[in-house]
Amino acid sequence: MKISKFKWLCLIGCMTLALVACSEDEQESSANETTDEQNDEVVEEETTGGANNEEAADTDTSEETSNSNSTAPEDQGAMEGWFEGEIEIAGNTVTATGTTNLLPESELTLVTDPLEGTVIGSNSSDGVVEEDGTFHVEKDIPENAEGFINLELKFESAYQEEEISSHYADNLAGSFSRTSTDINNDVVSKKFSFKEIVSINEGDQTIDIMEPSWEAKDDLGNTNVKVDASVSREGDHLVVELNSNLVDGTYVSGKPVIPGYIATGFMAFTHTNPDGSALLYIKNPEKDDRIEDLEEFEILIEMDPGRHENGPHVNEAYGENGEKLEGELVKELDDKKVIEKKISVTAE
Repeated sequence: MKISKFKWLCLIGCMTLALVACSEDEQESSANETTDEQNDEVVEEETTGGANNEEAADTDTSEETSNSNSTAPEDQGAMEGWFEGEIEIAGNTVTATGTTNLLPESELTLVTDPLEGTVIGSNSSDGVVEEDGTFHVEKDIPENAEGFINLELKFESAYQEEEISSHYADNLAGSFSRTSTDINNDVVSKKFSFKEIVSINEGDQTIDIMEPSWEAKDDLGNTNVKVDASVSREGDHLVVELNSNLVDGTYVSGKPVIPGYIATGFMAFTHTNPDGSALLYIKNPEKDDRIEDLEEFEILIEMDPGRHENGPHVNEAYGENGEKLEGELVKELDDKKVIEKKISVTAE
């Protein structure tokens, strides 16, 4: 069958149109697929970017936390503890401020005991160590306080929260470490302590918290007790400086022995330092108007292991009744032994 020229041209035109339409559909489909892929990539990038942002935020937070603790002492929590800072007396307020390597939340106590007389109520105040190792403890003393007071900034591991107490246990060491007993002197433990005797009469003042420099003795705790002493004068007091081989925390007392007088109200007492040294501030009888024509007198230093002020470690070293004591300073009294050291003083 023959097809006319006109029909043939019409057929070719229809086929051309069909091919063009198919080509446009394919291009549109390809474009849609490309757009979808791009959208998927954008979503993925946004999701990944969010994770990265969170990761960066965590890093920043970690760095911020690290920076917040960067000022803490490098040896924070070490068994060899230390204090740095000062104790300020302003009016009737005593303030201890500084830095320590004790664990954060460790409780510090500031004690202000008078050398003479009795204070009714609490004579101590507590504060805690901050995350960066700083501390601030404040204590008021009576407005009418006068004379000398014992200042002590201390940390006692036995009286801390369980986590801190178990961390240190009884392993405290270093220059600030010394023997401690409980209130009944029945249990021996360790404490970090800075102690100083100051005169309230001198008014406002600042005391630097210094590392103690104890002189170690090879015969510390020997039953053959040795005591050396020197006497100086400060205000209305005699200051007796003792050097001995007595164990840390041994109770010692001192009083003047005046010919022709029964002296009362003059006794002083203290506990020895880790190297056996001690300071006794005794009222100077030369300043007492009741005592006349005083030319020479003695100061009697005594150590009685059986006194209740001594802890079990002193009893163990010398015997509960001093039965282990020996040497030229031993004196037998009834059924016990004590140490007596006499110092001659020429009145001024």
